[in-house]
Amino acid sequence: MCALRGSRRLGRGPVAEGSVDCTRAMPGAAAAARPMAALPRMLRREVSPLLMIGSLSVSRGRRRAGPCSTNRGADRSIGAVIRPDTAETADAERRSSPICTREYPTMTDRPRIICLMTTSVDGGLHPSRYTDSPDGTAKAWTRAYESLHERLDADGWIVGRVTMAEMAKGEPRASTTADAPVRPSLFQVRDAASFAITLDRAGKIRFAGPDIGGDPVVVLLGRGVSDAHLAELAANGVSYLVSDSDEIDLAGALTTLRRELGIETLLLEGGAGINGSFLAAGLVDELSLVIAPALDGGADAERIVAAGDGLKGKVTLSLLGCEHLAAGAVNLRYRVAAVG
Repeated sequence: MCALRGSRRLGRGPVAEGSVDCTRAMPGAAAAARPMAALPRMLRREVSPLLMIGSLSVSRGRRRAGPCSTNRGADRSIGAVIRPDTAETADAERRSSPICTREYPTMTDRPRIICLMTTSVDGGLHPSRYTDSPDGTAKAWTRAYESLHERLDADGWIVGRVTMAEMAKGEPRASTTADAPVRPSLFQVRDAASFAITLDRAGKIRFAGPDIGGDPVVVLLGRGVSDAHLAELAANGVSYLVSDSDEIDLAGALTTLRRELGIETLLLEGGAGINGSFLAAGLVDELSLVIAPALDGGADAERIVAAGDGLKGKVTLSLLGCEHLAAGAVNLRYRVAAVG
């Protein structure tokens, strides 16, 4: 689920007794992140893995999920990983940490990928189909989702072709130059707070401008995309990256995005097909679900993940934490690990 982002504060209800690893906001967390914000983008990229503040990893002036710090009075030095010993100390930490993780992901040459989705209890993708709830409405659950998106404060978000086409709203237009377009890549903006990225293997999306909600667009394409379409993207101010195969090389494209644009964390926000592709390829590090108190129930309902023959034997999930959100919604977070 993807929507244009607003800057909202997320409302939190009381934590239910017996909840597992539920969290609350940490006062001053945003202030702790500020020193990195003043650094140039590429310098922040080099410094960021070294700076750990409490249970927050601060990178490029952004809050990141970091090692879980749960022992009262324990060492909080840079890089310390502190494990829970008792229910009492774990409960104390839940009251002070916004996002608590048991293990920081292994560093790779690609960005960290968090799949962030809104879903009904039975996995439904489209809120317009959800049952009603006395706890809240689809609009309220969307606001909770958008607020969580802002809290994660990633370097960009990535969606599939159908989802992006609903936002791009452009019309075909002829190129004004006879020059062959640049291949394999053209990055027209390199230093943005957030990038809007999409997969469009055959080059079907038409863009009205260079950005979505202020986030510069980057399109990932297959080798067979036409020169005319690349020229149209370039004329519209849209950046692009063409794979060296007919299918998009997801891992290779992610590596390039990190190297060329300094993207360290991406939010994967649907639809079902792109979520399934990333999970099957072992490219998702965390699954974060905003679960609404509602059902879809339709036999034809589209789910939040679609992965062909399924994902059994391909990934494992382990619980990282949960949080009560507004309007009866719950945020469940899982570490995702590829099998094999």
